[in-house]
Amino acid sequence: MHQSARHRIETVDFLREAWRLMVAASVPVIVVVGLLSLIGFGIDYVENASLSDQAYNIASFITGYYLTIEMLRKGGLLGEGLKAGIWTYFGISLLSGLAILFGALLLIIPGLVLLMRWLPAYGIALAEGTGVIESLEKSWGQTQGHFAALFIAFLVPVSMMVIGLGIYFLPELISDPMVDIFSVVLANILLATFSATMTALGIASYSLLGGRFVEVSEVFS
Repeated sequence: MHQSARHRIETVDFLREAWRLMVAASVPVIVVVGLLSLIGFGIDYVENASLSDQAYNIASFITGYYLTIEMLRKGGLLGEGLKAGIWTYFGISLLSGLAILFGALLLIIPGLVLLMRWLPAYGIALAEGTGVIESLEKSWGQTQGHFAALFIAFLVPVSMMVIGLGIYFLPELISDPMVDIFSVVLANILLATFSATMTALGIASYSLLGGRFVEVSEVFS
């Protein structure tokens, strides 16, 4: 019964749960999107690109950790409280990030597979207190058979990133100072929203595949 319940989870279920989490943590989402948008907007007008990228990466990491915790908490996924902290979050970010990047550089497809299969890892680690490697292994097991549904759901946030990056080219097509400012502001909002939505999708995958919904299904199995 447990396995059949898992296989009934479809793309729309992941998207609905991600939306539920974003609504539940609406204030943190607005704060994170607003903060990242402002930082990104400021960075676009800073000459030191290397330093700017580092600042944005640090801000993304900190806000990502904060938003992950808030979505877990407000989404009802921390029954016994937070079981791990920022260093575990950092370990997963570093290890999975390097592996996904390496996979993407090889053939792109391996990177996408790793990204989808490791989506629940942060939720597993922070809500259950498992280590970095164990969380990634458990995430891999939970997402077995769900790659296609997760990938299609992933296309929603990634479309925001693609549109956001594309908007940066508007000033090159239309020579207008107002278009320049508008494109930078809108692009940064979309890119920040992409980050928040990816966080929501990750926690949604944990919720549906290993969190409260799986526990409920087991009770009635």
